[in-house]
Amino acid sequence: MNLKDSLEIFVNPLLYVWIGLLILCFPRKAKRSLLLMVIVYFYIISIPFTSFLLRNSWKIEDTYDPTVTYDAVVVLSGFAELGWYSNNNNNYYLLEHYFRFSPNVERLLNGVKFVKSGHARMLLLGSRSIESVDEAAIAKDFALKQGLAENQIKIYGVVNRTLDEAIGVKAFAAQHGIRRILLVTSEIHMKRALALFRKQGLCPDVYSSHTYKPDFKTGYWRFFNPCNNRAQDVEQCFYEIAGYARYYVTGDL
Repeated sequence: MNLKDSLEIFVNPLLYVWIGLLILCFPRKAKRSLLLMVIVYFYIISIPFTSFLLRNSWKIEDTYDPTVTYDAVVVLSGFAELGWYSNNNNNYYLLEHYFRFSPNVERLLNGVKFVKSGHARMLLLGSRSIESVDEAAIAKDFALKQGLAENQIKIYGVVNRTLDEAIGVKAFAAQHGIRRILLVTSEIHMKRALALFRKQGLCPDVYSSHTYKPDFKTGYWRFFNPCNNRAQDVEQCFYEIAGYARYYVTGDL
C-alpha cells in the first residue's frame, strides 16, 4: 500500500467514528458487548463490500439482444427531480433551458439511445406527477431535444408505482399490437420490476442501468474502508427486498 492509499484511509472521517466508539467500549464492561455489536453493525453497513454483495445477489442478468429491433423500450419513472421543478415552476427561463434529473437519469438516456440507434421503434413513458409537474412531459421534451421524433415517444398512462407501470404497459401493448418490449430501469430495481411485468403476462427483455461495477485494480482494501454513502446503498437494497416481499404477500408478483 503506497502513501496515497494510506492517506485515503486516514482522511476518511468515518474511520475516527469507529475508533472513538471502540474506545467507548472499555470503561463499563456491562455495556461493552452491546456497544461492540453496534460498532460492528455500523461498520458492516458502511463498507462497499456489503452493498456490492447485496447488489450482486439481488441483480438479474441483462437479456437485451442487440440483433433485435424492439417494438418499444419502456423506461420506468423516477429519473427527474420533480421537487426542483415544482419549486421553480414560475421561472420560465430556467425551465426552458435546463433539466434537473436524479442519478436514475441513466435509464432515460439508455431509452433514448435505443430509439436513436434503431434498436427500438418507440420510447414508452409513464406519467408520474407531483404538484402538477409531469415527469413524462419533462422526459418527452428532453427526448425531442436529443433528436427523437414526436411519433417515437408515447405516454401510456398515469403511474404512481411500479405496479401501475406494469398494468399500464400491458394495456397499451394490447391496444397497439406491441410484442417485443425492452424494459429499462436501474439494476437494483430490475428484479422487482421484471417480476411485476411477468405477473401481468409480459415477458420483456431487460437492460439494467445505474450498475455498480467496482474497480478491483485500485485495491481490495477499498471494499472494507467505510464510506459515507454506502449505508444509503444498503438502504436501497433493503428497500427493494422489502418492496418485493410486500408485492409477493399481496399477490402482485
